[in-house]
Amino acid sequence: MLHPSEPPGDSIFRDDPGRPIPAQSTEWRTLKASGRVVLSNGKIGLLDADVDPLANPSTGTSIADARTLDLTWTRWIVEPPASGVDEKATFTTT
Repeated sequence: MLHPSEPPGDSIFRDDPGRPIPAQSTEWRTLKASGRVVLSNGKIGLLDADVDPLANPSTGTSIADARTLDLTWTRWIVEPPASGVDEKATFTTT
């Protein structure tokens, strides 16, 4: 937890036994990065090596190209104050 007198920065990466960092094998991370890990009906599975992860499995057509989000409405977003007491009554500072 970051205390009011503590500077921000790498403090969020401190060892905290309540929030251990999960360990993942290199093979698993490689499968995820290549798009072969899928979640289907609440179960984790793997696509075969010859399956294109960027194709619709029903039709075989490619997934749409990247799009740019419409940001014209962002002026209506109100950010919370940078310091003060949050919903859990924890004091935070910038």
